[in-house]
Amino acid sequence: SNDLVLYPILIGGIFALATTPCSTPILAGIMGFASLSANIVLAGLMLFLFALGQGLVIIIAGVFTSMLKQLRSISRVSVVLMKLSGLLLVAVSIYLYWKIFSPFI
Repeated sequence: SNDLVLYPILIGGIFALATTPCSTPILAGIMGFASLSANIVLAGLMLFLFALGQGLVIIIAGVFTSMLKQLRSISRVSVVLMKLSGLLLVAVSIYLYWKIFSPFI
């Protein structure tokens, strides 16, 4: 029964350490914009939507991962899907880098 509490806390802590460098600059920008806003409802809504976006991605990934693991036919192509996902991630990263920094070249 202790594992039911310990494992989610441990995994959440590890995930927080891994994602903090990526999400902190965005959160700081949202907080800065929210602090300059005279509308407290808009500021709260922006922070809530950011939190919702952060959590929703993880929930959707968890739901689909558990569904895909139950399908035996997926296990044969999972290696290919992982490699294609990695290539897609690298391609999108290069595209975004080029889009952002091409005006400075």
